[in-house]
Amino acid sequence: MKKLFVVVALFFSVFATPMAYAAENTSLTWERSQMHQVQIDPDISAEISSLDLIGQGETIQFSPAGKGDKNRDLFRVLIPSSFKLGQYSVHAVMQDGTFKDFASVRIVEYQSEGYSPLTDTATVATLSVTLFSLLAVWGLRDEPARRDEDEYEDDQSTFEGADGGEIGRGAQGQRNHRRGLISSIELDQWRSVATITTNRVSPLLSRLITDGSYLQFSLGSLVLVLPIIGGLLGGLAFQDIQGIGSITTPSLTISLAIILLGTLDAGAGFMAAVVFGLCAYTSGRFGNVYDVRTFLGLAVLWFSPALIANATRSMRRSRRDSNTWERVTDVIVGSFIAGWVVHSMVLALNGLAHLHLPLEKHANTIGIAAGATIAFRYLLEGYVNKKNHYYLAYLSPRTLNNQNSYFRLGNWFTKSFFFLFFATSFLGITWQIWAGLFIIIFPSVMKVVKEKFPNVPTLFQLIPVGIPSMVIMTLFGRAYYEYLNGLALNPATASRTIFILAALPGFILGILRLFGRNPKSGEVRWYMRPRLTAFYRVGGVAMFATYIGLTVGLVG
Repeated sequence: MKKLFVVVALFFSVFATPMAYAAENTSLTWERSQMHQVQIDPDISAEISSLDLIGQGETIQFSPAGKGDKNRDLFRVLIPSSFKLGQYSVHAVMQDGTFKDFASVRIVEYQSEGYSPLTDTATVATLSVTLFSLLAVWGLRDEPARRDEDEYEDDQSTFEGADGGEIGRGAQGQRNHRRGLISSIELDQWRSVATITTNRVSPLLSRLITDGSYLQFSLGSLVLVLPIIGGLLGGLAFQDIQGIGSITTPSLTISLAIILLGTLDAGAGFMAAVVFGLCAYTSGRFGNVYDVRTFLGLAVLWFSPALIANATRSMRRSRRDSNTWERVTDVIVGSFIAGWVVHSMVLALNGLAHLHLPLEKHANTIGIAAGATIAFRYLLEGYVNKKNHYYLAYLSPRTLNNQNSYFRLGNWFTKSFFFLFFATSFLGITWQIWAGLFIIIFPSVMKVVKEKFPNVPTLFQLIPVGIPSMVIMTLFGRAYYEYLNGLALNPATASRTIFILAALPGFILGILRLFGRNPKSGEVRWYMRPRLTAFYRVGGVAMFATYIGLTVGLVG
């Protein structure tokens, strides 16, 4: 299987390399209101009578502009701002009366308009609140309780168990291998073992391996076609940005295809990113640090939506917790939050590239499509879990190898590096960046020794979790933003200040959670007690509606 993936990647690294004719790319993307040029071998240019850009009922002539690289003849053309968008050809009329097309050109509205995220305080505020709200929700999630009345609880596959303990509990002797469309017994065994063992090295890798397991129920070994399709789409995405000269976003159609595929199977989205990255590297596209950041941002966008949704509201529930109300809540809340985060990630790409990227204006469309796909996946996973609970528990076990302490240290270092790498693109190197790093890493480090702290059940009951915590953090973020606007600070100072202020509420809640880890024995959260069921449901709907209003700007 690994050999197959390597072959696909190498194939596309060669296939997606720009083809050359007369020392020039055959597929280009140009912007309106910009000067563009082509280079042609002198032996060929000597035979040219005229060189034009033709298409969409438009014709514009190139002008000679001296010599370019390797003594090639240079021809330039200024694309008017009113030029029609679409496909064109670099069309030559030869002196012997024949015609020759040297390249196809796609005219776009803009591709590289400069963007300074530090001066865009509103966007920095929105992204900061979204980031730290998610981190707070994930950090405040209740740990799975072990209850004797549900003997199969440990068989459930939710990513919340990625820090788990033992190997092999649960479905032994109960599972039934399922053929699907194509027998997958060996693949079943590989996925189960790999999910357990790779967690010792990287929880993220373990999650990528297990993510598509629910599809194996019906497809069997045919599920392997999804990573292959991901690789093909990654190569196609790179081919789509040919002629631009930097890492940018592919067309809306290709972007949607990869994001939706990655939503159904994170491993397939990851494969798209790998092939895209290989093509970019072998073609020398990583010309500066902004290209690297943009690529990494695209990679995360392509494979993370399902992981984000699942970390917020579990894709699968144990039979003890399976009821219509909770499942509907999972679908609605999980899909909305994932869709909103995807929308925010698309906008964040501008800050990583320091450019206004073409995908920016489609952020709403992509967010809605991703959210709808997440909702479909919630329903599909629930169906598969109901049909064959033991099989699914075997494919993606919840109890995993503990992460090795050295790998855990490496994981913290990696998280720190990427946080700094991305955050400096928005804010530059400043003390707020280091403070933000401390706010993110410190609670994770403290969790390793959390059992040494006293547990205060009353504090557990008071700490808001889930949607209430996100509402609180969003309200604080909104208040901070309005307050800073009233101080008439310069945009750079305001952006850096709102970043660190947005992190503080979640940090405080995370520290309190170290001392309020569990309720009293036999108790649940106060609003989940049977006599408060009506209050829990009505209040939950009201709280979620408030969060939607705050997020999309209908409230406040």
